Amino acid sequence: MFSNATANLPGAPATVQAAIEALANSGGKNDALLALEIADLKGVRLGMRNGVADAFDDATGVDAAASTNEVYDATNDWFSPSPTPTTMDHAIVLTTDATVATQRKYRIRYAAAGLVAAGTFVRIRVVGANAGASKAITNMFFGRAAASGDAWDMDTVSTTPVRVTFGGLSSITPPAAGEWSDWIPFALDSTKDHIIAMDLAAATAGIRYLPSQAPNTETYFKDGATDEAGTPNVTGYALTTAATPVVMAIEVKSSASAYGNMALRSVTYPAAAVPTTGRLAVQLTEPEAVTINTDVIAKMSRDGGVTWATAVLTLAQFQFLPRVYEANNINLSSLGSGSSMKWEIDTANNKNVAVSGVVMQWS
Repeated sequence: MFSNATANLPGAPATVQAAIEALANSGGKNDALLALEIADLKGVRLGMRNGVADAFDDATGVDAAASTNEVYDATNDWFSPSPTPTTMDHAIVLTTDATVATQRKYRIRYAAAGLVAAGTFVRIRVVGANAGASKAITNMFFGRAAASGDAWDMDTVSTTPVRVTFGGLSSITPPAAGEWSDWIPFALDSTKDHIIAMDLAAATAGIRYLPSQAPNTETYFKDGATDEAGTPNVTGYALTTAATPVVMAIEVKSSASAYGNMALRSVTYPAAAVPTTGRLAVQLTEPEAVTINTDVIAKMSRDGGVTWATAVLTLAQFQFLPRVYEANNINLSSLGSGSSMKWEIDTANNKNVAVSGVVMQWS
């Protein structure tokens, strides 16, 4: 079937696979786009001759520790900057309480006086035991306090309580270093009291507690085996003045708020020799107008990110979306010597832009 498939491909290689890879490495006008398409079809980063193509089918090609303000969208396979949130911080010195071994339920009521900003998305930071095993949170919900009824009841008239997830999961064992939940769509009204409700699993060690009530909060608890964090109106809770469990901070943002600036940096790729020239191609989705090389800046390093060469991107593919911008002949010779290759894509001026693929090559 494929006996003549190589006739018009560069170098007439012996197999279709070799032909595709040769075209992706050929340096033609659309080879970077082809490389991204192949990587996307394979679902993994594509190793090229002296280079790599990453279509972000997962986040493994990004150095999360060296990147800032990046949010990975696994549905669309892209990275974008996070809108700048307002943090309502309850950063009080924390201690561990290992005395509660029952399946306990907690409801924390946050007074409006402590909610300093309104927004349409919220996320919650939880903190685990600093010694021993933490209790698992099996369910967490966030809602507005009911206008009537018990102090721990949640409103079902003007809003509906929403489940809080962590990496898409409804349960989490809070780490001692802390963990933010996913951003949850919820209309937070800073003039109203709100409630975090949670079910905790039984454990012999405690979760992390504040040694005293956080300002503008009341905590209610009860023991029992029935999960009810998602039930708005419940009975049998008692006020505790001893401690507020787990929750360390709440952040709120609005979809209309300014976006933070993102620095998206790759993991390190080894080169066979010290390169002097680089090439970058960047695939972008632009929900708002951006100025390339001003609002989106591409860089390349050969010494593991110690020194950087800034690329001058030009539009390479504009017939369809997303657009592809590329920079050829990036001078690397003035950088610190090395063969540890990295790329970095920065956003500036608080622009909302999604990076959906990067190709990096060197010679």
